[in-house]
Amino acid sequence: NAKPLTFDEVYNQSSPTNCTVYCGGIGGTLAGGLNEDILQKTFSPFGTIQEIRVFKDKGYAFVRFSTKEAATHAIVAVHNSEINSQTVKCSWGKESGDPNNAPSLASQALSQTGFPFNTAYGQQVAGYWYPPAPAYPATPAPAATPLQGQFLQGMQGYTYGQF
Repeated sequence: NAKPLTFDEVYNQSSPTNCTVYCGGIGGTLAGGLNEDILQKTFSPFGTIQEIRVFKDKGYAFVRFSTKEAATHAIVAVHNSEINSQTVKCSWGKESGDPNNAPSLASQALSQTGFPFNTAYGQQVAGYWYPPAPAYPATPAPAATPLQGQFLQGMQGYTYGQF
């Protein structure tokens, strides 16, 4: 009864970094037959699979692809098809805060020199929000005349006890 899904429609429903497909609707006694082998055979024609997580007791699974395009093709093709004689529903899985599951966010943040410093805005990495970093001088202040309370001679330019 449902109209077929289109690639563009499905692709635009999720973030550019999401590569996880939810596959559900396999319940009852047939859920016991839900396993990685069946999912591998069903989803592997669409692209490289990085991970499959099966929740037999709940009757669903998550399949993580290496690209969003592969995941999109899988959702379009497998949604409302049959696995183990049951019609399955496919949609986008949620991106978890696991840094292995969101490689572009983590690598983007870590590739910036001085992470988390030198960022103009706060950013979210691995599910945690990092506020904008305070600005620190790039080089220490020129050594001033010794001040009372400057205890560490090797740390010229940084005074202690002057607050």
